[in-house]
Amino acid sequence: MAARLTGGDEWAKSEREGEEQMNSRTIGGWALLINAFLTLVILLAMATSVGGDHISVIIGLALSPLLIVGLVAIWAVQPHSGLLGQIGLVGVWCLGIATSIAFLVRLAVLVGSIDVGDLFPLSSALFGLVGSLLLGWATIRAAVFHPVIGWLLVLGGVLNLASWLLPAGAGQTLVGVITTLAQTGAFAGYGSTLLRGAIHAQHAVKA
Repeated sequence: MAARLTGGDEWAKSEREGEEQMNSRTIGGWALLINAFLTLVILLAMATSVGGDHISVIIGLALSPLLIVGLVAIWAVQPHSGLLGQIGLVGVWCLGIATSIAFLVRLAVLVGSIDVGDLFPLSSALFGLVGSLLLGWATIRAAVFHPVIGWLLVLGGVLNLASWLLPAGAGQTLVGVITTLAQTGAFAGYGSTLLRGAIHAQHAVKA
Protein backbone atom coordinates (compact mmCIF):
# COMPACT_ATOMS: atom_id res chain seq x y z
CA MET A 1 0.00 0.00 0.00
CA ALA A 2 1.49 3.31 -1.12
CA ALA A 3 2.28 5.79 1.63
CA ARG A 4 0.36 9.04 1.57
CA LEU A 5 2.33 12.20 1.02
CA THR A 6 2.32 14.70 3.86
CA GLY A 7 1.89 18.41 3.26
CA GLY A 8 5.66 18.89 3.51
CA ASP A 9 6.32 16.06 1.04
CA GLU A 10 3.84 17.50 -1.44
CA TRP A 11 5.45 20.94 -1.13
CA ALA A 12 8.94 19.46 -1.66
CA LYS A 13 7.73 17.48 -4.69
CA SER A 14 6.10 20.58 -6.14
CA GLU A 15 9.29 22.57 -5.58
CA ARG A 16 11.40 19.91 -7.31
CA GLU A 17 9.04 19.83 -10.28
CA GLY A 18 9.18 23.62 -10.48
CA GLU A 19 13.00 23.57 -10.45
CA GLU A 20 13.07 20.90 -13.16
CA GLN A 21 10.73 22.96 -15.32
CA MET A 22 12.89 26.07 -14.81
CA ASN A 23 16.00 24.10 -15.75
CA SER A 24 14.29 22.71 -18.84
CA ARG A 25 13.21 26.17 -19.94
CA THR A 26 16.65 27.63 -19.32
CA ILE A 27 18.58 24.90 -21.13
CA GLY A 28 16.07 24.74 -23.99
CA GLY A 29 15.93 28.51 -24.32
CA TRP A 30 19.70 28.85 -24.55
CA ALA A 31 19.91 25.93 -26.99
CA LEU A 32 17.43 27.61 -29.33
CA LEU A 33 19.14 31.00 -29.09
CA ILE A 34 22.55 29.44 -29.82
CA ASN A 35 20.95 27.54 -32.71
CA ALA A 36 19.59 30.80 -34.12
CA PHE A 37 22.96 32.55 -33.72
CA LEU A 38 24.90 29.73 -35.42
CA THR A 39 22.37 29.67 -38.26
CA LEU A 40 23.01 33.36 -38.88
CA VAL A 41 26.76 32.69 -38.77
CA ILE A 42 26.35 30.04 -41.49
CA LEU A 43 24.18 32.38 -43.57
CA LEU A 44 26.79 35.14 -43.28
CA ALA A 45 29.63 32.74 -44.13
CA MET A 46 27.80 31.51 -47.23
CA ALA A 47 26.99 35.06 -48.33
CA THR A 48 30.60 36.23 -47.96
CA SER A 49 32.30 32.95 -48.96
CA VAL A 50 34.24 33.01 -45.71
CA GLY A 51 35.35 29.74 -44.11
CA GLY A 52 34.36 27.40 -46.90
CA ASP A 53 31.66 24.75 -47.14
CA HIS A 54 33.28 22.41 -44.60
CA ILE A 55 33.20 25.05 -41.87
CA SER A 56 29.50 25.63 -42.54
CA VAL A 57 28.83 21.89 -42.43
CA ILE A 58 30.74 21.49 -39.16
CA ILE A 59 28.82 24.35 -37.56
CA GLY A 60 25.63 22.93 -39.05
CA LEU A 61 26.21 19.65 -37.22
CA ALA A 62 25.76 21.50 -33.93
CA LEU A 63 22.38 22.85 -35.01
CA SER A 64 20.59 19.49 -34.85
CA PRO A 65 21.26 18.52 -31.19
CA LEU A 66 20.61 22.11 -30.12
CA LEU A 67 17.24 22.09 -31.88
CA ILE A 68 16.30 18.70 -30.40
CA VAL A 69 16.95 20.06 -26.90
CA GLY A 70 14.91 23.15 -27.74
CA LEU A 71 12.00 21.12 -29.10
CA VAL A 72 11.78 19.16 -25.84
CA ALA A 73 11.58 22.44 -23.91
CA ILE A 74 8.95 23.84 -26.30
CA TRP A 75 6.81 20.75 -25.88
CA ALA A 76 7.16 20.91 -22.09
CA VAL A 77 5.33 24.25 -21.91
CA GLN A 78 2.78 23.57 -24.66
CA PRO A 79 -0.68 22.08 -23.89
CA HIS A 80 -0.51 18.27 -23.66
CA SER A 81 -4.20 17.40 -23.67
CA GLY A 82 -6.89 17.40 -26.33
CA LEU A 83 -6.54 17.77 -30.08
CA LEU A 84 -4.23 20.77 -29.72
CA GLY A 85 -1.82 18.77 -27.58
CA GLN A 86 -1.83 15.82 -30.01
CA ILE A 87 -1.19 18.06 -33.00
CA GLY A 88 1.64 19.82 -31.18
CA LEU A 89 3.21 16.49 -30.20
CA VAL A 90 3.11 15.16 -33.77
CA GLY A 91 4.61 18.44 -34.95
CA VAL A 92 7.47 18.17 -32.46
CA TRP A 93 8.14 14.57 -33.52
CA CYS A 94 8.13 15.47 -37.23
CA LEU A 95 10.56 18.34 -36.63
CA GLY A 96 12.73 16.02 -34.56
CA ILE A 97 12.82 13.46 -37.39
CA ALA A 98 13.58 16.18 -39.95
CA THR A 99 16.39 17.48 -37.74
CA SER A 100 17.87 14.01 -37.27
CA ILE A 101 17.84 13.35 -41.02
CA ALA A 102 19.50 16.73 -41.65
CA PHE A 103 22.18 15.83 -39.10
CA LEU A 104 22.93 12.53 -40.88
CA VAL A 105 23.04 14.27 -44.27
CA ARG A 106 25.50 16.88 -42.99
CA LEU A 107 27.60 14.14 -41.41
CA ALA A 108 27.67 12.23 -44.71
CA VAL A 109 28.71 15.38 -46.57
CA LEU A 110 31.47 16.02 -44.04
CA VAL A 111 32.80 12.46 -44.32
CA GLY A 112 32.56 12.75 -48.10
CA SER A 113 32.49 9.02 -48.80
CA ILE A 114 28.71 8.57 -48.78
CA ASP A 115 26.38 9.79 -51.49
CA VAL A 116 23.05 10.56 -49.81
CA GLY A 117 21.38 11.52 -53.08
CA ASP A 118 18.18 13.56 -53.10
CA LEU A 119 15.84 11.29 -51.17
CA PHE A 120 17.15 12.02 -47.68
CA PRO A 121 17.29 15.83 -48.04
CA LEU A 122 13.79 15.78 -49.56
CA SER A 123 12.42 13.60 -46.77
CA SER A 124 13.92 15.98 -44.23
CA ALA A 125 12.24 18.93 -45.96
CA LEU A 126 8.89 17.08 -46.04
CA PHE A 127 9.03 16.13 -42.36
CA GLY A 128 10.08 19.69 -41.62
CA LEU A 129 7.11 21.05 -43.53
CA VAL A 130 4.61 18.85 -41.69
CA GLY A 131 6.23 19.56 -38.33
CA SER A 132 6.36 23.31 -38.93
CA LEU A 133 2.70 23.42 -40.00
CA LEU A 134 1.49 21.39 -37.01
CA LEU A 135 3.66 22.93 -34.30
CA GLY A 136 3.18 26.37 -35.81
CA TRP A 137 -0.61 25.96 -35.71
CA ALA A 138 -0.45 24.65 -32.14
CA THR A 139 1.73 27.61 -31.18
CA ILE A 140 -0.72 30.10 -32.68
CA ARG A 141 -3.73 28.46 -31.04
CA ALA A 142 -2.23 27.81 -27.59
CA ALA A 143 -0.85 31.37 -27.23
CA VAL A 144 1.87 30.16 -24.85
CA PHE A 145 4.28 31.79 -27.27
CA HIS A 146 3.57 34.87 -29.37
CA PRO A 147 1.50 33.90 -32.45
CA VAL A 148 4.06 35.58 -34.74
CA ILE A 149 6.52 32.85 -33.73
CA GLY A 150 4.12 30.21 -34.99
CA TRP A 151 3.59 32.04 -38.28
CA LEU A 152 7.35 32.37 -38.78
CA LEU A 153 7.74 28.64 -38.20
CA VAL A 154 5.02 27.87 -40.75
CA LEU A 155 6.56 30.26 -43.29
CA GLY A 156 9.99 28.74 -42.78
CA GLY A 157 8.70 25.20 -43.30
CA VAL A 158 6.83 26.06 -46.49
CA LEU A 159 9.69 28.06 -48.01
CA ASN A 160 12.24 25.41 -47.03
CA LEU A 161 10.50 22.84 -49.21
CA ALA A 162 9.93 25.42 -51.95
CA SER A 163 13.63 26.33 -52.06
CA TRP A 164 14.52 22.66 -52.34
CA LEU A 165 12.17 22.19 -55.32
CA LEU A 166 13.19 25.37 -57.16
CA PRO A 167 15.89 25.19 -59.85
CA ALA A 168 19.31 26.50 -58.93
CA GLY A 169 19.65 30.22 -59.41
CA ALA A 170 19.02 33.60 -57.86
CA GLY A 171 15.39 32.74 -57.05
CA GLN A 172 16.37 29.67 -55.09
CA THR A 173 19.05 31.63 -53.23
CA LEU A 174 16.62 34.39 -52.29
CA VAL A 175 13.99 31.93 -51.06
CA GLY A 176 16.70 30.11 -49.11
CA VAL A 177 17.75 33.31 -47.36
CA ILE A 178 14.14 34.18 -46.47
CA THR A 179 13.65 30.62 -45.21
CA THR A 180 16.70 30.87 -42.97
CA LEU A 181 15.62 34.24 -41.57
CA ALA A 182 12.07 33.00 -40.87
CA GLN A 183 13.25 29.84 -39.12
CA THR A 184 15.90 31.76 -37.19
CA GLY A 185 13.29 34.27 -36.06
CA ALA A 186 10.97 31.47 -34.94
CA PHE A 187 13.61 29.58 -32.93
CA ALA A 188 14.98 32.79 -31.42
CA GLY A 189 11.42 33.71 -30.43
CA TYR A 190 10.84 30.32 -28.81
CA GLY A 191 14.18 30.53 -27.02
CA SER A 192 13.76 34.06 -25.66
CA THR A 193 10.23 33.26 -24.46
CA LEU A 194 11.46 30.14 -22.65
CA LEU A 195 14.24 32.10 -20.95
CA ARG A 196 11.87 34.88 -19.87
CA GLY A 197 9.53 32.25 -18.45
CA ALA A 198 12.38 30.63 -16.52
CA ILE A 199 13.49 33.99 -15.10
CA HIS A 200 9.96 34.91 -14.03
CA ALA A 201 9.49 31.48 -12.43
CA GLN A 202 12.78 31.84 -10.57
CA HIS A 203 11.77 35.24 -9.23
CA ALA A 204 8.39 33.84 -8.17
CA VAL A 205 10.10 31.05 -6.20
CA LYS A 206 12.40 33.51 -4.44
CA ALA A 207 9.53 35.90 -3.61
